[in-house]
Amino acid sequence: MDTKIELFDSSTIEQLIWPNSEEGLFAKKLLIPLVKDGAASYFHNIKTEMMVLKVDDLVLPITINDFESDNSYVCSFYNYYVGLGSINASIIKNKLLRYLVTKALKTLGKILKLGKIDKIVSVNNWLFSTNLYPKLNDSQILSIREFIQEKFPKHAIVFRSINKVDKNSPLSGLRNSKFHLIASRQIFLNDTKETTFFESRLFKGDLKLLEKTDYLLDDLKNDFESTKILGLYNEIYVDKYSKLNPQLNEKFVKLLIQHQIFNFKILQKNDRIDGVIGYYSAHGVMSSPFFGYNTKVPQQANLYRLLSTVLTLEAKNKKHLYNQSSGASFYKSIRKATATIEYSAVYFKHLPFSNRMVWKTLKIVVNTFGIQWMKKY
Repeated sequence: MDTKIELFDSSTIEQLIWPNSEEGLFAKKLLIPLVKDGAASYFHNIKTEMMVLKVDDLVLPITINDFESDNSYVCSFYNYYVGLGSINASIIKNKLLRYLVTKALKTLGKILKLGKIDKIVSVNNWLFSTNLYPKLNDSQILSIREFIQEKFPKHAIVFRSINKVDKNSPLSGLRNSKFHLIASRQIFLNDTKETTFFESRLFKGDLKLLEKTDYLLDDLKNDFESTKILGLYNEIYVDKYSKLNPQLNEKFVKLLIQHQIFNFKILQKNDRIDGVIGYYSAHGVMSSPFFGYNTKVPQQANLYRLLSTVLTLEAKNKKHLYNQSSGASFYKSIRKATATIEYSAVYFKHLPFSNRMVWKTLKIVVNTFGIQWMKKY
C-alpha cells in the first residue's frame, strides 16, 4: 500500500483534515498557530519556516532552515554542538583540557559553517528539546525521505530525538533508509509499568516529602499567572542552563494554557508560585518541556525533587513511558531511570561532496569522542 504524503504551509494549513484522535487534537491546537503566525511570533530565539506533513493519518511538523545566527539548538546543529559544547567546556576544571576543547570547538565550528550544516529540514520537530514519535513504518520513512528530498533538494533531512529505549522511536526504519545516526546527548527514561521503581526506598522518600510539604499542588487552568510561570521557566532553562534553549514568550505560554495544550501544575505557598511543570503525552510517552522553579528559595524546600515526583506520578497514573530528557543525571540515575544516548538521524547522500564530508566529519568526531563527554557533562 502506497504512503500518501501531503505538505501544508501557512496558506493551506486550514485545509488540513486533522486525525480524529487525542494526538490529532494536540497537533491541531499547537501547529495551526505556529504555522500561520510563524515560530518567531512565539519564541524569542527560534528562526525557522514551519510546515506540516500529513503522512497517511499522521501529522508531523517540519522546520526548514538555512543558517540563522543565534538560533535555538532545536533548529541549529551548529549551536547544538558548538554553542552548547562551548558552554559545557567552560565548566571543565582542568585549564589545559578546557583550552584544548575550546580550540577544537572553534575549529569544528568553522568546518560546520563551511559545510552549511544548518541547511536542514527537520521532521517531527515540535520545537521542544524532546520530540515524541508516532509509530512510523519503514515504507513511511522512506516515502518521507524521498518526498522531502524532492521538495528541498539542497537540504539535509533530519529526525531529532531518536533513542533505543522508546519503541516508537523509528531507529531501525531510519537505518534502513540510509540515515546516519549522530549522537546528541544522554537522556533518561522511566518505564512506569515497572513496579520495582516505585517500591524503592528513594521513591518512597520522595512521596513522603511530597505528602509533608507545606506547598499546595494545584492545576493551572487560566493564564493570569503566565508572566510568573514564564519567569520560573526562564530561571532554569535560560538563566541557569543556556540561552540556546527555546526562549518562549508570554504569547506562547498563554496559547499553551488557554488551549490546554500542556497540563500545567504549580506549587504555591501564601499565594506565591514557586514551581511549575507543563507536560503532555503522545503515543504512550510523556514529556515535560516546561519546568521551572524559584531559585531564590532555599534548597531545603526541595522544589526540583517535588516537581520531579509529581511528574513521575503523572506518568505512572497514565502507565506511560516517561522521557525525562537530559540534565540532573545523578538525581535520575540513582532513582534507576534508564540512561541512553539520544541521536539525530541525518540523510545527506543527495548533497554535494563537500557537504557530505562535513556531515561525516561531525559524525566521526561526535560518535568517537562526544559520547563519553555527554555522559560526563
